[in-house]
Parts: sequence; C-alpha cells; structure tokens
Amino acid sequence: MHVFLLKRFLRLLVFLILFLLLAFAGNWIFVRPDTFAVLTLQDLRHTPDAELVFVGSSVVRNHINPEILREETGKLAMNAGIPCLSLPGAIALTEDLYRSCRPETIVLVLEPSLFEADEEDIEAENILMPYLQGMDTRLHYYRTLVQQDHRYLDRLFLYRTFPIRSVTEMFRTLSMHLCPQRIDPAPVSQKDRAGHYETRGFVRFSTEPCPEKVLRQAFRREPPVSDYSIRPETVSLLKQYRDLTRMHGSHLLILLFPNISAAYLSSPGILGYSLSLERFCAEENIPFINFGMAGPDLLPSLDPYYYDPYHFGGDGVDLFSHALGRCLRLLSEEQDISPLFYPDKWPFLLSLNPLPNVWIDRYEGQWNYSWEQAPGDLPVLQEDQVLFLANTNHLPGAIPLYAFAAVGSDGSETFLTEYRPNGMLVLNRSEVPAHLRVYARLQNNSSLPPVSNDFPESSDHFFFGGIREQTVN
Repeated sequence: MHVFLLKRFLRLLVFLILFLLLAFAGNWIFVRPDTFAVLTLQDLRHTPDAELVFVGSSVVRNHINPEILREETGKLAMNAGIPCLSLPGAIALTEDLYRSCRPETIVLVLEPSLFEADEEDIEAENILMPYLQGMDTRLHYYRTLVQQDHRYLDRLFLYRTFPIRSVTEMFRTLSMHLCPQRIDPAPVSQKDRAGHYETRGFVRFSTEPCPEKVLRQAFRREPPVSDYSIRPETVSLLKQYRDLTRMHGSHLLILLFPNISAAYLSSPGILGYSLSLERFCAEENIPFINFGMAGPDLLPSLDPYYYDPYHFGGDGVDLFSHALGRCLRLLSEEQDISPLFYPDKWPFLLSLNPLPNVWIDRYEGQWNYSWEQAPGDLPVLQEDQVLFLANTNHLPGAIPLYAFAAVGSDGSETFLTEYRPNGMLVLNRSEVPAHLRVYARLQNNSSLPPVSNDFPESSDHFFFGGIREQTVN
C-alpha cells in the first residue's frame, strides 16, 4: 500500500515538474520579447560595479538619464525599468539584479496610480518573467501575482496572451535568450514614436510633446473615495522590498514620480496616497522624496514636455535627471533638501494652472458621481431631448463658467448659451449639431484665458505605448 502511494506521489510530482517546464519553455520561446527590456537586463548583468540603481516601470526607463546622474552624484548609475511594473515585479527584478551586482543605493520609483491598482499588469510579467535568471525568483514572482488576481493559467502560459507573430520573430526571440550580446540597439519604433536605447537601461524617445492634446483627451475628474490609506497588501510588499535591500546591504530610497499637473486636480487620490506613503516611509525610517511636490527652484514645470498622460520627453528628461541627481547628491552630503519642495499641498495646488481643461459628456441615463452637477438639478427631459453636461478640472473653491457653441463645417461658431455656472445644455435631437464646443473660464478671473473642448472629440488619440505594437526597424 505504501509503495503504491509512493508511486502515485512520484508520478504526480514528475507530472507537475514536466508541466512547469513546459510552461516555462513555451514562455521562453513563444512570448513576444521587448528589445529594450532585454538590453536593460543584459546591461544590469554586465555591470557588477553599479553603485546606484533605479527600479520601476517605464517612468524609470524613459525619464532617468544615468549619465546625468553620474555627473551629479559621481556614482555609476543604472536603470532597471520595465513597462507596467509594480511591486511584485520590482521585487523579482531586484532579486535578479542582486545575482550580478550589489549596488550601494537602490531607488524604488513608484507612481501614484500604483496604489489604486489591485494587481500588476500582465504585460509587465510578459516582459520580465521569461528573462529572469533563477527558478526560485520566477516561482516567487508567479505566486505573488496569482495571489493578487487568481489568473493561474494566464499568468503561467504567457504565450496565450502575448504570442509571437511569425517564425522570424520566434528565431529573434531565441537569439535574445541565447546571444543577448548581439542584440542590435538601433531605434525601435512604437507606432507614432521612436525610442533609442542609449545606455544602462535608459531609452530616449523622440516623440513630439503634445500637452494640449493630453489634457484635452486624457483627464477626467475621478470621484473621491473615503480613505486614501495604502492597502495592507501594498504595505506588505513594500516591507518585503525593504527587507530584500537590507539583506543585501543596499540603502533604500523611495521616490514618488511626478505627474502632469492636471492629474493632481483630476485625481484626488494622488495627493492622498502620497501623504499615506510619506507616513509609511517615516514610520519605517525609509528616506522618501515626493517629486510631485518639487518647487520651481528645483524643477520647472514639466507639463510642456508630455506626449502622453504618463511620459514626457525632450529637454524635460534632462531637466528631471539633473534635479534628481542634485537631490541625491545633497542627501549624500547630509544636507536638508526640504526647502526645494513645497511644504504642504496648498502652496503646491496654488502653483498649478487653476483651470487646465474642460470636457463634455452626453447624459445617457446613468449618473457619474465625478460630475459637479447635482442629480437633483437635472431638468426633466422630453423623449426628443438630449442633455449635455460640461465639467472641468479646477482648483478647489474655484467656480467655472461654461458657454456652449455649435461649430459649422467651415469652423464658424454659433453660441448657444452665454457663460453660466451650471454646465448643462438641453437640445432637441433634431437640433444637435455635428460638432458641439464648450468654453470654460473662471468666475472673477478675467486674466486666465478660457479653455475649450469639442463633442465628439477628435479621434486622433495619442499612443500610450506597450509592446503589443512593437516592431524593429
């Protein structure tokens, strides 16, 4: 009987081992690769003397220039940036880099949106998992991910979601695993933008900034929530990361990455979670820098350099890298950097554009609690009538005024209302123009020019990025 059970157990064990090997082999061969990520990992593994490593998502890869950091701090800097990476991936990536180097300082770069997400984007796992070195690191990473979202098969068989698209791509994937030193770091195009891998995990994109389009299309006010405390699961992962760096003798610094200024008005959670993270770092004695609160003497506004809601380019990258390097240098000299930042949220908020954007929604019978209008203020609609609502992101306490206009095919405007505060327009269906435009300005503030937006909005949307559309020139 015992021999029979032992044989059954051994057969099950062999099956499970073969099953896992099949999954990892499939991911190794058939998952579409990210050239920049492979080059980054290759550089990390061949730079054992790296002293300063930045770990995070694409905001690390695209925005931190290691050469500038080296000039400012005198330390050999590296980026370990994987698109869509959050804390589970950051732990796995850091475990991997410790196999080849022991940096003096690790800077964990976080984004405020991280604290609103319940799970790590599967795209990050797709990019990172096939190229991790240790089986123990892979299994730990996988276990953490499936504890978050219970997507056992999707997380195990990544090639079901991100398959290669041709035999040529399969051979290219194999070459990245077998001969990563031969990867061509030539520019890689991603739809409407091209990036060039410069050095040590830094990718410079040549995309033209389009902040007006970003504001017009991307930012809608989010309804507030009652509690902006960091979730217990996130706290646990942050403590795991702290313990990992301490175990390997690295100093840990947590950096909160800045957002385009309109995001602080549209998303109440950004400042709320920022304060919660700051309290956590103070309690755990972890150095913390919130670059969203950087003052003008340290960093001018980066708004003019944004080309999508999360990334900026051009000179903004070098401006940010110099400011970051300056802070790290001052900290290493044990100098106080607090005068370079706003002391609290109100001076910071008052420094922002008080009215960055406006938009129009068509009422479809379901109320959106991010709208400033009250449900009780809605007019009673007849069957042949349509209701449009205009809203803005604006400073707390400011009163926006709205004026609607019909836009003709030749671009001419016919105003349908004067400026008024309620932001509502009722039209008969037969009177709805092909293009409706709204203007917004602040009451008692004639010095600020009005902002506008159209309904329907332009279909010329910006590209958020991602490896799904990646091709090699």
